[in-house]
Amino acid sequence: MVLTVCLSSKAKQFGGVIPPLRMQPQGTEEERYYFHVSGVYYCLLIGSSIDPKMKMLAFSNSGPVRPVLVGEEWGEQAFDIMRNLTRNVPASPKLKQGLKPKP
Repeated sequence: MVLTVCLSSKAKQFGGVIPPLRMQPQGTEEERYYFHVSGVYYCLLIGSSIDPKMKMLAFSNSGPVRPVLVGEEWGEQAFDIMRNLTRNVPASPKLKQGLKPKP
């Protein structure tokens, strides 16, 4: 099992929450769970086929170094996942009202 922790380097980032999403890369037995909480993007990898390079990046490493990945792509990736999840979900009337600009 490997847990990676990623931060977006963009000043403006997605500040919402994405509950854990299960994904499985094609052709592997590895399972991946992505989740995002207030600007921090996590990836949990489970399985026997995890790339050794990913194991080196593990925040859950038992050594003294706990790497945190920083880059512009993490905020964008979280935002893309949220956009895909909500693409066909209709907004409630209360949400629509709350999104209107205030005078």
